[in-house]
Amino acid sequence: MNNALLDKIVVEVDGRTLHLKRRTAHTVKEMDDLVGDKWLITDFGRGAQPHSLTLDAPVRYAETVAARRLQELGEFQEGGRILCHWKQARDGGKTEMFCTPVPGEAVSGYEDRSRADGFHHLVFSVNSLLYSCLKRHGGAVGTVVLFEHDRHVDFAVGKRGKVLASGRVSAYSADFEARKGLAEAVAEELRGVQERTKVKIEKVVHFAWLVGVEEERSQATGASSGTAPSFANFGEETASEDTGKETGTGWASTGTAAISKARGRLLNSEWVRLLAKGFKAEAEVLKPQVYDLEENQFLVSSISRVVDTLSDSLAINGLLPVWLYRGQRLMPVVALGAWLLITGVYFTGVFFQKSANHLQGQITALEDSGFSTSESLPPTPADYKEILQFSERLSRLKEVRPVRQVLSDLSFAEKGEMAFDSVRIEYDKLSRAVVTLSGRIASGFAQSSADHEAFLNAIRSKGYEIVDSRFSTDINSLTFNLKLAEQ
Repeated sequence: MNNALLDKIVVEVDGRTLHLKRRTAHTVKEMDDLVGDKWLITDFGRGAQPHSLTLDAPVRYAETVAARRLQELGEFQEGGRILCHWKQARDGGKTEMFCTPVPGEAVSGYEDRSRADGFHHLVFSVNSLLYSCLKRHGGAVGTVVLFEHDRHVDFAVGKRGKVLASGRVSAYSADFEARKGLAEAVAEELRGVQERTKVKIEKVVHFAWLVGVEEERSQATGASSGTAPSFANFGEETASEDTGKETGTGWASTGTAAISKARGRLLNSEWVRLLAKGFKAEAEVLKPQVYDLEENQFLVSSISRVVDTLSDSLAINGLLPVWLYRGQRLMPVVALGAWLLITGVYFTGVFFQKSANHLQGQITALEDSGFSTSESLPPTPADYKEILQFSERLSRLKEVRPVRQVLSDLSFAEKGEMAFDSVRIEYDKLSRAVVTLSGRIASGFAQSSADHEAFLNAIRSKGYEIVDSRFSTDINSLTFNLKLAEQ
């Protein structure tokens, strides 16, 4: 586990807010009391029960439709928030979603405290931890993740990153018989999920957050004359040394684990192993750690084994605080990259400067020896010809009649009811304007012929010659096609 990240973690579940540090869990009364960046994993003081839904709506409207669905079921209040941890589009315009419904005023309070904090303060639903654990420990096989806390077991079933089902099973008390009934209820619920989804559960992952009192600890470690209750005739196995998984049994393991006070207070995972055995599945119980609490209490938690699966993108704060947090994390890397870039540019400049100085020195030495660097080979006749042609074309460009001037000339020469249908202006090799135009004069036969002749005379006066002239007449009009060239 990344200790730097673990030091930032604050967990608020089942009415307790605890900050884990080394072997002690500290009660947090106000988040402002903690100095530095922090990640708050919370149930929002309302239980935060997980929900998986299939909605008749596209992905963009999934939260709105989910709120309406849960409100109809009486599990959501108007004005609340749907915290989406995962959603995926399906065929037919449907969406699958894994989410947490939370009252709006509860979320607002957490967001306000986060914004008021002088440090980076990200807030996560405890169910985002459930999803991230499923995503990390799942894979190509059907997997169920169990989160045991107080008298509850939250679960999420998934495969290949997809959440198939989720929910919560609760016991009426914390004694052994109630916990045994809780285990049986979880098994029954998972059998129903397996039947509905047609996906076989092949892996069971378990992590926990359980608070006990000193008397329970003494009894669990074998300090008393009695033995811890068991779900079956198992219980002689002990915890592994430090693999991150636990293979022991009993609500707190007995036997050789009782020799060590710390290892003697391990979480009982017998029911998880029996549950997995019933499904012919692999059991992966994340090894817990025991933390001292005030008032003779202690915390048994394996959240430290799961929290590194949590992504900052699952925070409820919004994009800006998350990007600011990422920017702070990346600042050392960016600074190092900038330093390397500046250093590289500097030494590259020094290298080229030395090369230039060396080259200048060689040129100076050649000039001192009588060699002229200003002399060059005389151009060939072909070079002369190309240079002259280019110069001639360049000089002609200064005398080119602009298109605007050509249009002005045509407008000047236009007579009577003359109308141009098309005008095309080109330039020949001598940069002279060549105009091709067509049109008609609708003034009767006699007047149209006179206007046509007047146009030709006017255009000649503007410095154009008539290259080609064609026209046809009828009683009412004259149609013409002309090609003019600048003289």
